[in-house]
Amino acid sequence: MPVLVRPVRGRRDFRRFIDYAYERNAHDPHWIPPLRLSEHERLTPKKNPFFAHADVELLLAWRGDDVAGRIAAIDDRLHNEVHRDDVAMFGFFEAADEDAAQTLLAAAESSALAHGRKVVRGPINPSLNESAGLLVDGFDTDPMVMMPHNPPEYADYIESAGYRKVKDLFAWLYDLEPEVPPVVARLALRVRDRERVTVRPLQLSEFAREVERMRAIYCGTGTGRTSPSP
Repeated sequence: MPVLVRPVRGRRDFRRFIDYAYERNAHDPHWIPPLRLSEHERLTPKKNPFFAHADVELLLAWRGDDVAGRIAAIDDRLHNEVHRDDVAMFGFFEAADEDAAQTLLAAAESSALAHGRKVVRGPINPSLNESAGLLVDGFDTDPMVMMPHNPPEYADYIESAGYRKVKDLFAWLYDLEPEVPPVVARLALRVRDRERVTVRPLQLSEFAREVERMRAIYCGTGTGRTSPSP
């Protein structure tokens, strides 16, 4: 049967969009299902501040009465204001087979064109502040924190649609026991002294100001130096 893509409309479609990831990956022993509540919240505009600067259209692929895949077509206006690379994104990608994948990606590309974008990048779910990319190696291991875990065939589905890798993302396992290696400890001390770095615990009594300091450091640009409030 042909695959048709329709936008999510109403609560029932919204539940199907979320549920499909659990159905598609149910037989993978290494797929760690996220909390449905958290998935619901990060895809709800009133509960996720990302939607304040981005247009997100949730799309479902249908084969008859059955869901055959899902994708989110994302236009992040803030990203384009900052980076000026005229790019749209796709994310939350799941597909039953290559036909469904091709149809979903074509729908995301049509959405990008409708927003006047020239490039489509993904998967990004929904921004680089969360998970991004595809797992292409290590399918026999549990996923790392904030790293994707998907069926092996997804990379072929996406590349066959004309997409190409732009960056490798790595997850590292580093054993700190029984102690930090001496060479790392010496390097850390050298950087601390040279840059006059002070390390201290978070002060919960000044939680709001501590959060603002962390935000200023995280959002720092240029040299990487920031001037958070004292």
